[in-house]
Amino acid sequence: AAGHSLVVIEHNLDVIRAADWVIDLGPEGGEAGGELVFAGTPEEIKLHPPSHTGKALTDYEVALGVDLRAEEGRPLQAVVRAAGAQSEEVIRIVNAREHNLKSLDVAIPRGKFSVITGVSGSGKSTLINDTLYTAVARKLYGSHAEPAPHDRIEGLEALDKVINVDQSPIGRTPRSNPATYTGLFTPI
Repeated sequence: AAGHSLVVIEHNLDVIRAADWVIDLGPEGGEAGGELVFAGTPEEIKLHPPSHTGKALTDYEVALGVDLRAEEGRPLQAVVRAAGAQSEEVIRIVNAREHNLKSLDVAIPRGKFSVITGVSGSGKSTLINDTLYTAVARKLYGSHAEPAPHDRIEGLEALDKVINVDQSPIGRTPRSNPATYTGLFTPI
């Protein structure tokens, strides 16, 4: 809403299903990770066999009783968008290469709810926290933190604020984090 972009690192299948855009890293963790496995919609990822997330979504929806039959005339294959979103309204990270990221190029659409997912150790936090967030905070706020190695990030001129919400304690107790502080966990 209001044209804001929300980018989350997520494993919860209900959250992934609600996303506008999914970026799946992997295919595995550690040395076998750090590559773009898939970028597209939650519907498309289910049709992309190499994606562990796509298989998990399909299995989850079968368990929920969701009808997964393809519509007439709809091909049973997904198109992997190698550079991510196709719109010009994107934040494009070029040649991210910290830890196990392998010269990763990925685009995240602006004004959408995007989920970054993949197996543990696939490079999600390195891409978003160490590369994107740190670079944006440095550009916008003059932060002295050094972003993870990358060639460039395109589309930052459209941003005027970045907020990193994590599970760090914000109160006197380690159980206090932004979700508990705002009351988000109450309805959950």
